[in-house]
Amino acid sequence: MYERLYFFSWRENFCRTVLLVFLLSLGGSGIVVLAEDIFPERPAIPLRLDVPLADVVRDLKIFIPDRLQEANIPGISVVLIRDNRIVWSEGFGKQNYYLQQPVSRKTVFEVASISKAVAAFGALKLVDRGLLDLDMPLDSYLSEPWLQDAEGREKITLRHILTHTSGLSNDVRSGDRKLKFSPGEIYSYSGMGFVYLQHVMETKFGMSLDSIMADEIYTPYAMSNASYAPEFITDDFAEGHMPLPGIISMLLPITLAAGILLLVICLVVNKLRLGKLAISKRSLIGVFILSVLLSGTLLIAPAGMALTVAWMIAYILYIAVGIIVFFGGKWVLHKGFSDFPHVSGWLNNSLNIVILLAIFLGLYVATSRILVPVPGAPVRNGSIAWSLHITAEDMARFAIAILELESSGSDVTRQIIEPQVQLDDGSFWGMGLGLRQGDAGRSFYHTGTNPGFEAILIGYPQQGTAMVVLTNGQGGKQLAQDIIIGVLGKEADLGNNLNPFVK
Repeated sequence: MYERLYFFSWRENFCRTVLLVFLLSLGGSGIVVLAEDIFPERPAIPLRLDVPLADVVRDLKIFIPDRLQEANIPGISVVLIRDNRIVWSEGFGKQNYYLQQPVSRKTVFEVASISKAVAAFGALKLVDRGLLDLDMPLDSYLSEPWLQDAEGREKITLRHILTHTSGLSNDVRSGDRKLKFSPGEIYSYSGMGFVYLQHVMETKFGMSLDSIMADEIYTPYAMSNASYAPEFITDDFAEGHMPLPGIISMLLPITLAAGILLLVICLVVNKLRLGKLAISKRSLIGVFILSVLLSGTLLIAPAGMALTVAWMIAYILYIAVGIIVFFGGKWVLHKGFSDFPHVSGWLNNSLNIVILLAIFLGLYVATSRILVPVPGAPVRNGSIAWSLHITAEDMARFAIAILELESSGSDVTRQIIEPQVQLDDGSFWGMGLGLRQGDAGRSFYHTGTNPGFEAILIGYPQQGTAMVVLTNGQGGKQLAQDIIIGVLGKEADLGNNLNPFVK
């Protein structure tokens, strides 16, 4: 079923030796990756359902461990559903890249935005029971408006929330409650819309989100290891992982912007005090330290304290190693070439900056495969938009519930897999799930991305088949997509639908 994905063999050697190379050459080199088509050409079929399960499992057990290493993903949990039942479930890799605890069938992952799909199904079940209304303004359930300054807030309904047409933004961390457009106008993926829904449900029913979901989803479908506020998680939890260069790429621009601003302020102050644009080395060091700390401070609000601390520790270690290498190199060169003519003045300062930047660039390339474990952001009472913690098997039980709607769902709950809004690329959005129409008929899907976690859920109701793939590493969605295509065929390639925000 699978062909290997090949990389140039010198990549690893290059990463290990680049620290020595840049000290000598102060240069850089690109890394080129070539890949062959993973899947061999086969006769066109709607879905690859004719392959015996034993053959599928055998191939996956060979393919997944190799691809985990190549994709630099610590762990993964995969579930295959056929005929509306789980036929295979297994975990691969490790919960933490630096520890030995393996991923098992019972390992809990964050599923990020797939949280919304589960909550959407719960909301539709409440509608089916007459406890919520799809077209009643959500504002009417509240004694005090939640969107206090949002013009048009009285128009937002549950239908708007579930179809991402509410007009609210996707910026969950900032808590932006302003409408970007009139409800119902267009599709625009919205995390804040679901946060609004959570507030309405918790206020109306006087219960936490988890309690509501336990009544509507967890208990009816035997999802015993699922929670938006996961106090039950102890040791069997997969930690998220991000590549160090990804963290550097995120923090470095903030540091540079803060550094430039602080530098300008120092120069202006010195101009006013001393009558000249000048700055001392001590002040320059202070500007550098403050800009680094400021870059972390600015992330606390959107990312949370725990995640920011993890990122900042990795970032500061990266900077510290670069500085140590810089001054160590200068000391070695000074000892070895003590009689060599010294460069002074502005040329010396410029040369030092160039050398330091070359060192940081070399470290950036050399650490391309270093993973940083990142703690999950604090969930407090749970966030309907992103905080669902769940095993792959419990996620599969949810998928089976959706598959069975094709034959046994009510007119209300079945709307989660019925087209409601057409997207720009020809696909659709239902009441909480993305939908596509292909050779195999209608399929549903949802993807999830949290810092260090990526996941895919996909299903085909008419065929009674689905897959759940949960990973604890950045880039895991592409690995999940490869696995799903390998099992179900090219028909299951989500393409641009891997990212629900761009429509």
